[in-house]
Amino acid sequence: MSWDLIVFAAGTPTTTGPSGAAHLPDDFEPTAIGTAAELRRVISDIFPATDWSNPGLGVLDRDGFSFEIALESDGPVTSFTIFTRGDATGAAGLLRDRTGWQMIETGGGSWLGEAQAAEAGRAKAADYLTDAAGRHRSSKGRSLFSRLFRR
Repeated sequence: MSWDLIVFAAGTPTTTGPSGAAHLPDDFEPTAIGTAAELRRVISDIFPATDWSNPGLGVLDRDGFSFEIALESDGPVTSFTIFTRGDATGAAGLLRDRTGWQMIETGGGSWLGEAQAAEAGRAKAADYLTDAAGRHRSSKGRSLFSRLFRR
């Protein structure tokens, strides 16, 4: 599985629109997260195995997932993209939690923490339906619908 994250500064408002998708106001002006050198240092402190041989593209290959971190090679950075492959949700959450950076998951269009909560909710609902469908319950007589409408 691959998905992408757009990363913003910690103070970015994490509002959602009516559809539940991440929403940035029309007048949104991103604030600098830091310089490219500072971001490489912060990311490397969290993930020391990140390869920055190309300063504009950090590569992290771990067991079960990988990151390709695309950012400016120098100067101030207001946003950047992480291309993920594999099961990278935990690593992305760790990066968000340790830095405070806000991240939009582009596949679902939601803020990273909300995407995780939504996925957990979907999994819980699916488990409930699987459990409910697997149980055989004896009939309790006529249904409420048939009793109300005398059918």
